[in-house]
Amino acid sequence: MRSGSRMIALSIRNMLGQHRDVFSIIDPSETRQQILVRLSGDGADNNKYLEQIRELIDGSQILVPRNIRLDRDAANFLTLRGHSSGITHVAVLPNGRAISASYDNTLRVWDLVSGECARVLEGHSDWVRHVAALPKDRAISASHDNTARLWDLATGQCMRVLEGHSSWVTHVVAVPNDRAITTGIDGTLRLWDLATAQCTRILKGHSSWVTHVAMLPNDQAISASEDKTLRLWDLATGQCMCVLEGHLGEVTHFVALPNDCIISASDDKTLRIWDLATGQCTRVLEGHTFWVRHVAALPNDRAISASADNTLRLWDLAGGKCVRVLEGHSGWVNCVAALPSDRAISASHDKTLRFWDLVTGQCTHVFEGHSASITHVEALPNDRTISTSTDSTLRLWDLASGQCTRVLESHSGSVLSIAALPNNRAISASEDQSLRLWDLASGQCMRILEGHSDKVTHVAPLPNDRAISASDDKTLRLWALTTGQCTRVFEGHSNRFTHVEALPSDRAISASVEGGLWLWDIATGQCTRLLEGHSSPISHLAVLPNNHVISSSYDKTLRLWDLASGQCTHVLKGHSDPVTHVAPLPNGRAISASDDSALRLWDLASGRCTCVFEGHSGSVTHVAPLPNDQAISASDDKTLRLWDLATGRCKLIFEGHSNRVSHVAPLPSHRAMSVSWDATLRLWDLLSGRSLASFTSDDPIALATTDSGDFVVAGDFRGRVMCFRTKLSI
Repeated sequence: MRSGSRMIALSIRNMLGQHRDVFSIIDPSETRQQILVRLSGDGADNNKYLEQIRELIDGSQILVPRNIRLDRDAANFLTLRGHSSGITHVAVLPNGRAISASYDNTLRVWDLVSGECARVLEGHSDWVRHVAALPKDRAISASHDNTARLWDLATGQCMRVLEGHSSWVTHVVAVPNDRAITTGIDGTLRLWDLATAQCTRILKGHSSWVTHVAMLPNDQAISASEDKTLRLWDLATGQCMCVLEGHLGEVTHFVALPNDCIISASDDKTLRIWDLATGQCTRVLEGHTFWVRHVAALPNDRAISASADNTLRLWDLAGGKCVRVLEGHSGWVNCVAALPSDRAISASHDKTLRFWDLVTGQCTHVFEGHSASITHVEALPNDRTISTSTDSTLRLWDLASGQCTRVLESHSGSVLSIAALPNNRAISASEDQSLRLWDLASGQCMRILEGHSDKVTHVAPLPNDRAISASDDKTLRLWALTTGQCTRVFEGHSNRFTHVEALPSDRAISASVEGGLWLWDIATGQCTRLLEGHSSPISHLAVLPNNHVISSSYDKTLRLWDLASGQCTHVLKGHSDPVTHVAPLPNGRAISASDDSALRLWDLASGRCTCVFEGHSGSVTHVAPLPNDQAISASDDKTLRLWDLATGRCKLIFEGHSNRVSHVAPLPSHRAMSVSWDATLRLWDLLSGRSLASFTSDDPIALATTDSGDFVVAGDFRGRVMCFRTKLSI
């Protein structure tokens, strides 16, 4: 084999190893596209090979991002994908394994060498909140279904169900002699004999939710609670030996220290050191400006704390002094883990981990890859860590190779809205407080629009090459797209804007989180009318002919508005759950989608529901009208459905997505595009129901299409905007 071929083969092997979570789930027809966007372009041989793939794809494939590489941080050597919802906790197991707990009601056992899921543990009927490893290849889980479950990891079978708590079980810890302690929202701790599944002691005393429990020597345990106290327990007698009082807020976490002491963290912005022999608080550590969420003990009488003020603090416990403030995170710091050689790693709501040198206080690496808040981080042997996230993945990191490899020309926060513009352009709005203008032919970012001071929730195009954006900073902004300048700020509202739409006669209408609609004169920046009536946030807003709009709301209704008078002319009732979306139809009609799993067709002149479309088994997230009096809907049940509006009949069911379908967009030539929380786009043939092509990203995505249907724009939870060209030939 030639040297160049060997280098390409080695690059492909390394790439397949790092991205195996994607290659294990994609359709084989996607392989070339995935290699094109994931294989490193370093070196002449790799570039030549990638060019050959481009030529093949141009002739045969459809969905290919034209402008972006899906690189991963070199430190993220393995991603564990399988849970369908956020991960709450992970525990390390012997023999290179780990077990994760999730909001999807399951636990998963992982092989940390191969990245494979070895077992799925099913049985809980609500969120699994916590998991602890036990001897003899077992684990115990705590759930919001009010139970704990004992699992045999070799078989994946549930051995025992521990029942007794009257509400959510929040935490579980292993106890010597084949026992365990669970904590609950009911304010109690329960001691269990795992051999019999019997509760041998109920530890009562806390007056609110018990947040954390840990074992101590001499068959003692200590618990922390929302009631602002900690309690020391004698497990032999079930008696509370001591109540540690002093915190002014919920006690969120604690860890043991040498010499029979502990350190606790609290929502009162402080940490406290306690002498367990006397029950006295010996020091109060002050400095954080918001909740302290986590604390870890360090050698040499020190500790490190993580806070919702976006910082960590390094403490000298003997003197009670803060010796360093570690800054860099842009969101709450949820967790911190101590590492050898005077280092630490922190996990944040800003979707990153940071690796800290505690001697200098410097952040030496930023680890990027998760697309949502990182909930937990755990140290592993061999200078590795494992992190969990609400993005449903676990990621393994090699600390020695950590580098920041941010994808160029991407938002630094989730893409929340995308709108197509004339001349093959698009504009994206992001959690990072900015908007970006994109040239779809080249895939390049043309302009960055900055000015909002909080996340930008929605954007709408306007005539004369302008756009208007809505933000959580309680303002709207008018942008000149030719210059990227903000030409007007619309102020005066006391709540966040969730949606904005353009209206004729140089006007706009915006929706706010409390349920009101605001009508704006764009030329003056003045609010000309406030339309009130909804009692919950507005989910969607659609413009109708004759100076009317229709709004859908979480209050389970839709409202039809006459903008000339500011009056609500009809309240459309019938849905039994929040209304998620509404789309206008010809002939004075509209169709709505709801969390009640149904769609409803409305005659707007009378306000009457003329048809109910049933068939979905989950929330209907989106609906789009089609020619020939048809519509297509997307649902939490992982499917899309094509409806005949005249008969109310479902004509086709589109199956293929493995998670919630969040959006669907019609395209020319009897096609449609859907996006899902399974991180895929799918192109569908509306005549046969067949999936024509798919593309798998790393994260869930938002979608927009141009009027011509030539381009599709997708924005993901990591802030990347991908431009696809769709071809008419299949």
